[in-house]
Amino acid sequence: MNDLENIKIEGEHIEIEIDGVLVHGIIPNRSHGEIEVRITRPYHGIMHSSGHNMVQFWQFTSYIGPKGDVRAASILADLYHFCAYVEAHKTALLSTLPEFDTALDDPDTIVIKQRMRTILQKLKSHNFDLSSGSMDSVQYQQQIAPLKEEMKNLSYEIRPDIYHLFMASFQAYEGLPMGRLHVQTALDYLTTVRRRESEKEAKPHLEYGSQAGVVVWSLSRLPHL
Repeated sequence: MNDLENIKIEGEHIEIEIDGVLVHGIIPNRSHGEIEVRITRPYHGIMHSSGHNMVQFWQFTSYIGPKGDVRAASILADLYHFCAYVEAHKTALLSTLPEFDTALDDPDTIVIKQRMRTILQKLKSHNFDLSSGSMDSVQYQQQIAPLKEEMKNLSYEIRPDIYHLFMASFQAYEGLPMGRLHVQTALDYLTTVRRRESEKEAKPHLEYGSQAGVVVWSLSRLPHL
């Protein structure tokens, strides 16, 4: 938390400053036992949650109030540092990602991952319902509790072990700031970045024709497939 400055939280919106950079996010869910944070600027497309914070005598520190604010800021900082690292080492990280995909490309794992993606979509939908007011916090907890339990159980079924495989695949990149994030969160974000890069490469480039003001599509500059 030493690199955090000027923490501001208004409702579900959170803003922090890291080394002179303003980092924005939202807190779509906050309860006594759990808090979720999504970064919105300068990066987007990744969210992290934190469960019960165990303290002495088997009690829990609530995420409601000042301690929850600090935890939210810490999560947002973790997301920022991870996204900044990915941006700085994008080419190398994305070149390694297919190796990870291949290692997990077995029938049983594919089925499990498909179910996990379905659960993630449902969780995102419930987060939206909560933030939009169409679902209250009690209904939200009732909906997400069984989904998160199933997600946890599915993660145990993945073979080979997803965490050790991930670390083995990316061991060349020392200092990868994902240790405080869920492995699946990091993988999903890297997959999203890869899709964005592919979409950018697939877009035709604009070139000006010989006549002033005439724009033509240059198919010759499209990447070869």
